[in-house]
Amino acid sequence: MSVEPGFGGQKYLDSASEKLQTLRKVIDQNGYKIRLEVDGGINEETAPIAVEAGADLLVAGSYLFNHKDFIKRVHYLKGLANE
Repeated sequence: MSVEPGFGGQKYLDSASEKLQTLRKVIDQNGYKIRLEVDGGINEETAPIAVEAGADLLVAGSYLFNHKDFIKRVHYLKGLANE
């Protein structure tokens, strides 16, 4: 989780990036076949940060559902996660 559990629309916690980096390092060093997923506060600004920190999968609620161009936003996030 990259937000405090409880409700949608919260701000991404900066500490999540550090945790993602640590987990990515452990996963890669040990050859684990694990996809690292991040959930919470994902939007246009935080998605690239999470991917750069090591996330493979992005979970976004408010970013997608609180906007009229849902499909465009889905394609944006999928593109980041697949780079």
